[in-house]
Amino acid sequence: MKEHRYYIFCEGQQTEPRYFEGFKKLIEDNPIYRDMVLIEIEPCQAETMRVIGMAERYVKKNKIRKGQIWCVYDKDSFPAGNFNGVVQRAERLNKENADLQYYTAWSNECIEFWFLLHFAYYTSNNHRSEYISFSQKSLQY
Repeated sequence: MKEHRYYIFCEGQQTEPRYFEGFKKLIEDNPIYRDMVLIEIEPCQAETMRVIGMAERYVKKNKIRKGQIWCVYDKDSFPAGNFNGVVQRAERLNKENADLQYYTAWSNECIEFWFLLHFAYYTSNNHRSEYISFSQKSLQY
């Protein structure tokens, strides 16, 4: 049984799982860590609250009692209640078993934000239309 266990539940079916598969491969290819670390990646094709719901069902079905459960989802334009609800649900679940902890990770709304960061330091939670507008102004000569 591996000492460290990570279960990653991704909103997407392709992009996020591929990203995490890269980390998994690095760990599995390293003789120091491959016998110590288990990484399972589950693409969910679901959003916010459905991701953590699928993670909970997986944990119960597979009788997982120890590890880190990561719920990874996009910010997109989901209502704040859904977006923040995942964090709140994880906090409640974490009180049930100290050996099994849920974590949340989310990405910003869209790829336009990453383009924007090439031009300016920017820390704000805006809609993608603002990112596009700022990027277009930065690209004009």
